[in-house]
Amino acid sequence: MRIVVGPDGEAGVDYRAKLKGRGAWLSVRRETIEEAERKPALLRRALEAPTLDTAGLLERVRAANLAAVLDFLSLCARAGALVGGADALGRLRPEQVVAYVTASDSSQASLENVTKVLVDVPAFALPLDKDTLGARVGKGPRVAIAVRDASPSRA
Repeated sequence: MRIVVGPDGEAGVDYRAKLKGRGAWLSVRRETIEEAERKPALLRRALEAPTLDTAGLLERVRAANLAAVLDFLSLCARAGALVGGADALGRLRPEQVVAYVTASDSSQASLENVTKVLVDVPAFALPLDKDTLGARVGKGPRVAIAVRDASPSRA
């Protein structure tokens, strides 16, 4: 991922590599991000910044990840590439799905039902409750949402 220094001297995340200014590429491994947070001189040198605040970098990366996933879900919802609801998920075949996301307050039984149907499909738990997850894609509460193999999901 690309790290840039903002006007306030704070390290920020630039996933699309479109922000102006000098950037430094950093591995997305958690250990690497934590080390960059502990040792700001490493990034400061690469960014040629007189000062650099890396405190909270891991949290900024997490926030950027969540924003990117939510944007992706919105795009997929608009394109009709999402499937939600227990009955609809039950009719899917694993080869039709590239991934699925689950709400943080999903019951274990609900998650097991989804997992039985979508075997070997990557799953991602989001820090959103069922109501928020459903609202994000313009629906009612959702325990899980599957992303079908369609143009937006390939991107």
